Amino acid sequence: MIPTRDEQHWMYRNMVTSRKFEETIVRIFFEAPAWVRVLICEPVDGENRFAQV
Repeated sequence: MIPTRDEQHWMYRNMVTSRKFEETIVRIFFEAPAWVRVLICEPVDGENRFAQV
């Protein structure tokens, strides 16, 4: 099934929004002091880590 022009536009807009969000989160993370990054990266008891930071 080939997406229509409107569906393609919707997918592109959402892709751009997602990319901007990810880039913002990365920028905020690396602007934080080192001790904050350590607290963020430490696993919480019972937490499953699906992604490595």
